[in-house]
Amino acid sequence: MNPSRLLPMTTEMSGSYVEASKRSLRLFRNICRWIPVVISKYALEGQTDVQMARSFIGQLFRENAHVKDPNVIDILAFRGEQELADARLQYKTRTHVMEYICPKGLTTETELRAAAAFGNNKYPGASQFLQNFYDGKYVPGNDV
Repeated sequence: MNPSRLLPMTTEMSGSYVEASKRSLRLFRNICRWIPVVISKYALEGQTDVQMARSFIGQLFRENAHVKDPNVIDILAFRGEQELADARLQYKTRTHVMEYICPKGLTTETELRAAAAFGNNKYPGASQFLQNFYDGKYVPGNDV
């Protein structure tokens, strides 16, 4: 069976801002419908629930609320449709899906286990210099 027949995506371009915003709203509603299925398929019940995932998806959509160009909105909507189709067909791994529906911070299973075992210290036994280096906060010349 050809999976592309199951998930038709349109590549049409919107003629106006109103059409493009309707398309993005349709995508948002479609994503919200599929969140419970995706959470159960990827066994994410321990990391998030449906309400938290929907609010996080809404936050991702609101980050692009400033975009007014219909062509850019169409491109973003198409990319969103692709991501949803990949998640529905399980072409993504669990950590890829967690990036979209789990809050930022502790997203990988390793980070969740480390936080549970060691509290807030992500790097037990490491000096402050190494902790800053691991977090990407290294500033040359501050070798204290």
